[in-house]
Amino acid sequence: MARDLCARGSLQQMNARLADCVSYHVHIERCVQRLGALVGPIVLGQFLADIVTISAATFVATVSEADSVWLLKFSSYLLAIAEQLLLYCWFGSDVATESERLQLAAYSSDWTAVPARFQKDLCILLSRGHRPLRLAAYKFYTISRETFLMLMNTAFSYYAVLRQLNGN
Repeated sequence: MARDLCARGSLQQMNARLADCVSYHVHIERCVQRLGALVGPIVLGQFLADIVTISAATFVATVSEADSVWLLKFSSYLLAIAEQLLLYCWFGSDVATESERLQLAAYSSDWTAVPARFQKDLCILLSRGHRPLRLAAYKFYTISRETFLMLMNTAFSYYAVLRQLNGN
C-alpha cells in the first residue's frame, strides 16, 4: 500500500512537471511569434541593407586604389556588418535547435513505464514539439546559419555583378 501511495505521488509529480513543460512551451511559442511579428520586418530590412552595403563596400574597396590604412578600416567595417548578420542568424538557429531538443527529450524519457494516461499527455507534448520554433525575417527568411550563408552568397553575387558592369 505504501508503494502505491509512493507511485501515485511520483505520478502526480510527473503529471505536474509535464503540465509545466507544456505551459512553458506555449509561453515560449507565443514569445517567438510576438518577437517575429515585432522585429521581423526590421530584421528583413536589416538583412537587405546589409547585403547591399557589403556588396557595394566590397566593390568600392577593390576598385579604389586606397592606402592600406584605409583598406584596414574598411575591412573592419565590413567585418562588423558580417558579424552582426552572423549573430542574428546564429541565435536564430539556437532557438530552432533548442525547440527540436524538446521532442527528443520527451521521447527519451522512460515513457514505457508510465500509465497510458500519461503516455497520451506525453503524445500531446510530442505533437506540439513536432513543429520547431523558428524566428523569421518577416516570413521571407528563416533566421538560421544557412540564411547567413545565403545572404553572404547573395552579397558576393551582387559584388560580382558590379565588377562585371564596371569591367564593360
